[in-house]
Amino acid sequence: MKWRRSRGVSRGYNDTPWLLREYYGAPVWGMIVSALVLGGVTVLAMFHR
Repeated sequence: MKWRRSRGVSRGYNDTPWLLREYYGAPVWGMIVSALVLGGVTVLAMFHR
């Protein structure tokens, strides 16, 4: 799968893990994972008090 510059991928494309790179919507997956991680940390912080 070597369509690196075929569709003008986003700037952070090279920073994404290789697993997410296999999918076309890698930036979307990155945002979803970031939101889940932030949500999990927030919930843990709330329950830890």
